[in-house]
Amino acid sequence: MKRTLLLAALLVLTPFYARAQKPFRRAGVTFGGTSLLSFSYERHSGRRSTRFNIGTTEGDISFSFTFNRYFSNPRARRKFFAGAGGWTTVVPYKGIEYITLFHAPVGMDWQLSDRKYFGAEIDMNFFMYGQHHDGSRVEFNSPLLHKNFIPMPALYYKIRLKD
Repeated sequence: MKRTLLLAALLVLTPFYARAQKPFRRAGVTFGGTSLLSFSYERHSGRRSTRFNIGTTEGDISFSFTFNRYFSNPRARRKFFAGAGGWTTVVPYKGIEYITLFHAPVGMDWQLSDRKYFGAEIDMNFFMYGQHHDGSRVEFNSPLLHKNFIPMPALYYKIRLKD
Protein backbone atom coordinates (compact mmCIF):
# COMPACT_ATOMS: atom_id res chain seq x y z
CA MET A 1 0.00 0.00 0.00
CA LYS A 2 2.78 2.46 0.94
CA ARG A 3 4.69 1.73 -2.26
CA THR A 4 1.53 2.27 -4.31
CA LEU A 5 0.92 5.61 -2.55
CA LEU A 6 4.49 6.72 -3.21
CA LEU A 7 4.40 5.67 -6.86
CA ALA A 8 1.05 7.39 -7.46
CA ALA A 9 2.24 10.64 -5.86
CA LEU A 10 5.48 10.63 -7.83
CA LEU A 11 3.65 10.02 -11.12
CA VAL A 12 1.13 12.79 -10.45
CA LEU A 13 3.77 15.32 -9.42
CA THR A 14 6.47 14.41 -11.94
CA PRO A 15 7.54 17.69 -13.50
CA PHE A 16 6.78 18.09 -17.19
CA TYR A 17 8.80 21.19 -17.85
CA ALA A 18 6.73 23.90 -19.50
CA ARG A 19 8.63 26.39 -21.63
CA ALA A 20 6.44 29.37 -20.68
CA GLN A 21 9.17 30.71 -18.38
CA LYS A 22 12.91 30.23 -18.71
CA PRO A 23 14.07 27.48 -16.31
CA PHE A 24 16.31 28.59 -13.45
CA ARG A 25 18.22 27.03 -10.57
CA ARG A 26 18.47 27.92 -6.88
CA ALA A 27 20.79 26.82 -4.08
CA GLY A 28 20.63 27.54 -0.39
CA VAL A 29 20.49 26.45 3.22
CA THR A 30 17.53 24.83 4.99
CA PHE A 31 17.03 24.74 8.77
CA GLY A 32 14.72 21.96 9.92
CA GLY A 33 12.60 19.64 7.82
CA THR A 34 14.42 16.50 6.76
CA SER A 35 17.60 17.54 8.65
CA LEU A 36 18.58 20.03 11.29
CA LEU A 37 20.81 21.73 8.69
CA SER A 38 20.94 20.92 4.97
CA PHE A 39 22.17 22.20 1.62
CA SER A 40 19.45 22.53 -1.02
CA TYR A 41 19.64 22.56 -4.83
CA GLU A 42 16.48 23.22 -6.85
CA ARG A 43 15.60 23.47 -10.56
CA HIS A 44 12.48 25.47 -11.49
CA SER A 45 10.55 25.43 -14.72
CA GLY A 46 7.22 27.23 -14.89
CA ARG A 47 5.16 26.22 -11.86
CA ARG A 48 7.14 23.05 -11.11
CA SER A 49 10.47 22.28 -9.53
CA THR A 50 12.67 19.40 -8.48
CA ARG A 51 14.67 19.76 -5.26
CA PHE A 52 17.55 17.78 -3.76
CA ASN A 53 18.66 18.24 -0.13
CA ILE A 54 21.65 16.74 1.65
CA GLY A 55 22.03 17.43 5.35
CA THR A 56 22.80 16.22 8.83
CA THR A 57 21.35 15.94 12.33
CA GLU A 58 23.68 14.66 15.09
CA GLY A 59 26.09 12.76 12.83
CA ASP A 60 23.65 11.17 10.38
CA ILE A 61 23.50 11.93 6.65
CA SER A 62 20.08 12.66 5.14
CA PHE A 63 19.12 12.76 1.47
CA SER A 64 15.77 13.96 0.13
CA PHE A 65 14.41 14.40 -3.36
CA THR A 66 11.18 16.32 -3.89
CA PHE A 67 8.93 17.32 -6.78
CA ASN A 68 7.14 20.60 -5.99
CA ARG A 69 4.13 22.25 -7.65
CA TYR A 70 3.64 26.02 -7.17
CA PHE A 71 0.04 27.26 -7.11
CA SER A 72 0.64 30.98 -7.69
CA ASN A 73 1.60 32.89 -10.79
CA PRO A 74 5.24 32.01 -11.65
CA ARG A 75 6.09 35.73 -11.67
CA ALA A 76 4.47 36.45 -8.26
CA ARG A 77 6.70 37.36 -5.32
CA ARG A 78 4.83 35.05 -2.89
CA LYS A 79 4.08 31.48 -3.95
CA PHE A 80 2.34 28.55 -2.28
CA PHE A 81 3.59 25.05 -3.03
CA ALA A 82 3.07 21.37 -2.27
CA GLY A 83 5.22 18.42 -3.19
CA ALA A 84 6.04 14.76 -2.84
CA GLY A 85 9.24 12.76 -2.71
CA GLY A 86 11.43 10.51 -0.63
CA TRP A 87 13.79 10.90 2.30
CA THR A 88 16.50 8.51 3.48
CA THR A 89 18.76 8.88 6.50
CA VAL A 90 21.94 6.85 7.03
CA VAL A 91 23.71 6.69 10.41
CA PRO A 92 27.31 5.64 9.59
CA TYR A 93 28.88 5.94 13.08
CA LYS A 94 26.66 3.11 14.41
CA GLY A 95 27.29 0.87 11.43
CA ILE A 96 24.89 1.08 8.53
CA GLU A 97 21.49 2.09 9.86
CA TYR A 98 18.86 3.79 7.78
CA ILE A 99 15.25 4.84 7.61
CA THR A 100 13.17 5.66 4.53
CA LEU A 101 10.20 7.99 4.58
CA PHE A 102 7.64 9.36 2.12
CA HIS A 103 8.08 13.15 2.22
CA ALA A 104 5.34 15.71 1.41
CA PRO A 105 6.18 19.40 2.00
CA VAL A 106 3.58 22.19 2.02
CA GLY A 107 4.70 25.80 2.30
CA MET A 108 5.18 29.34 1.07
CA ASP A 109 8.06 30.91 -0.87
CA TRP A 110 8.84 34.67 -0.85
CA GLN A 111 11.04 36.37 -3.43
CA LEU A 112 12.97 39.02 -1.47
CA SER A 113 14.87 40.45 -4.46
CA ASP A 114 15.81 39.42 -8.00
CA ARG A 115 17.99 36.55 -6.72
CA LYS A 116 17.13 36.02 -3.03
CA TYR A 117 14.32 33.85 -1.63
CA PHE A 118 13.03 32.95 1.82
CA GLY A 119 10.60 30.14 2.55
CA ALA A 120 8.75 28.28 5.27
CA GLU A 121 7.27 24.81 5.02
CA ILE A 122 5.86 21.93 7.01
CA ASP A 123 7.32 18.60 5.92
CA MET A 124 4.83 15.80 6.40
CA ASN A 125 6.82 12.59 6.60
CA PHE A 126 5.43 9.07 6.67
CA PHE A 127 7.73 6.34 7.98
CA MET A 128 8.05 3.46 5.49
CA TYR A 129 11.00 1.26 6.47
CA GLY A 130 14.09 1.23 8.66
CA GLN A 131 16.92 -1.14 9.48
CA HIS A 132 19.44 -1.24 12.36
CA HIS A 133 23.10 -2.09 11.75
CA ASP A 134 22.49 -5.62 13.10
CA GLY A 135 19.81 -6.24 10.45
CA SER A 136 16.77 -5.89 12.72
CA ARG A 137 13.86 -3.76 11.58
CA VAL A 138 13.34 -0.30 13.10
CA GLU A 139 10.06 0.00 14.98
CA PHE A 140 9.10 3.65 14.84
CA ASN A 141 6.49 5.03 17.21
CA SER A 142 6.07 8.78 17.00
CA PRO A 143 4.16 10.43 19.85
CA LEU A 144 2.74 12.90 17.30
CA LEU A 145 -0.71 12.25 15.80
CA HIS A 146 -0.04 8.81 14.32
CA LYS A 147 2.75 6.30 14.90
CA ASN A 148 4.06 6.58 11.30
CA PHE A 149 3.45 10.33 10.77
CA ILE A 150 6.16 12.91 11.56
CA PRO A 151 5.44 16.62 10.85
CA MET A 152 8.59 18.77 10.77
CA PRO A 153 8.81 22.56 10.23
CA ALA A 154 11.53 24.08 8.04
CA LEU A 155 12.85 27.52 7.05
CA TYR A 156 15.12 28.14 4.09
CA TYR A 157 17.12 30.85 2.35
CA LYS A 158 18.01 30.36 -1.33
CA ILE A 159 19.85 32.30 -4.01
CA ARG A 160 19.03 32.10 -7.69
CA LEU A 161 22.08 30.84 -9.58
CA LYS A 162 23.33 32.60 -12.68
CA ASP A 163 22.71 30.79 -15.95
